[in-house]
Amino acid sequence: MYSNHVLFRLFTILAVTLFTAIPPCHGEFTADRILDRIFPRAHHLKARHHVRRSSLVERTCPAPVTVVNQASDDGNVRNNNPPSPSPFLTPSKRLLSQSIYSKYKQTSDVYRPGVYPHLTDNSGAWVWEAADWWTAGFYPGTLYLLHERSKLCPGSTNIDWLQRGRQWSDEMIPLTERNAQGHDVGFMAYPFFHELNENPNNQTARQGIDRFATTLAARYEESVGCTRSWDGSPPHFLVIMDNMMNLDLLFQAGSMFRRDNYAYIAQRHANTTAAHHLRPDASSYHVVDYNQYTGEVMRQYTAQGFADWSTWSRGQAWGTYGFTTMYLRTGDAHYLDTARAMGQKWLDRLAEDPSGVPKWDFDAPEPTSRDTSAAAIISTAFLHIAQAETSKGNSTGAIYWKNNAIRVISTTADQYLQESSSWEAILSDGTSNHPSNRYDTGIVYGDYYFVKAGNMMLEMGLIGCQ
Repeated sequence: MYSNHVLFRLFTILAVTLFTAIPPCHGEFTADRILDRIFPRAHHLKARHHVRRSSLVERTCPAPVTVVNQASDDGNVRNNNPPSPSPFLTPSKRLLSQSIYSKYKQTSDVYRPGVYPHLTDNSGAWVWEAADWWTAGFYPGTLYLLHERSKLCPGSTNIDWLQRGRQWSDEMIPLTERNAQGHDVGFMAYPFFHELNENPNNQTARQGIDRFATTLAARYEESVGCTRSWDGSPPHFLVIMDNMMNLDLLFQAGSMFRRDNYAYIAQRHANTTAAHHLRPDASSYHVVDYNQYTGEVMRQYTAQGFADWSTWSRGQAWGTYGFTTMYLRTGDAHYLDTARAMGQKWLDRLAEDPSGVPKWDFDAPEPTSRDTSAAAIISTAFLHIAQAETSKGNSTGAIYWKNNAIRVISTTADQYLQESSSWEAILSDGTSNHPSNRYDTGIVYGDYYFVKAGNMMLEMGLIGCQ
């Protein structure tokens, strides 16, 4: 048996070893205190040890900070300690500019039956087009978004935006029965989605979603595994990247009306698009032409980009957004991986541009036009990716995508948000279709996603009401 003296020496060696292994400061449990608790009699060892560690202790163990709450002149007690630094970038205040309300008040004051804005002319005035067009749902959808903002920021406006959203959606109702847009009914359904957020029992909105989804599902071809985008002569079966944005209509209608085949169609379309629209580097083609009978890929090309091999910035944004939505609807990690890869590719290409706002096509030679609508769409997509990361418990990923959303949309707002009432759109310098000479304008869907991004940032606490 060991004597008491030997046991004491052994335990002392153990204590000193423990003491040297523990950082000199670790909250309440400093090495000093641990040694005190284990061997209160071993002060001579502790003192000897301090000869080696005293300078380190002085540098790393400052006196504890005492929280002092002082009363200010108004009598309120305030904490004088500085707040912890936020991991997020500071968004531009222009994201919540009051001009956003005033522009849409000005253009919605007088109802115009049968028409909706799509683009502005060179002076910034909206050009009003017949309602039967793929962008028709964005204008009333933006009015609904402003209603949502008025709830997020009480007192920021005295306009009844809900009433205006409903009134300006009236011309969408006949289009649910008959329209010439085919695949783009997902965009056209936006006002009905917003209405159901306000009143889930609105039968007109429910019926509109049902009819639009029926139209989209009817364009599905099993041999290809996609819904048809543009009509063409057999065997050509054309599918564009934009169509990823319409798939959410199938999920929502499938859930509302218990149509399980709708989710199947959406997933088949997304899987086929991932296989054939994406290049190995996660950039994307705009159009894939399939053989309608065999599903064989006949051609991969562009219709709105710079070249067949180039990366059309808005198309890349549509894809990022669409695959994120697919993940949020299904939980299938493949979709989130695809969205991350496409989003990162978008960011990598943007990094080549010192302006911080995307060209209409990342490969278009300078000087060339920007596309603020692509920036607004991708920013909203990044916020949705952040939601997906949060759902997976990936806080680092969520911070990464939120900060990229803040950076892209803030840079766009600082350079291209037009405060003047003479420019009726919120943003300028959008490119609808560069090969068709439709660029350097305001675009209604650029406005829609710009407002949506701002609302999402309010909901996430990334920006405060002004």
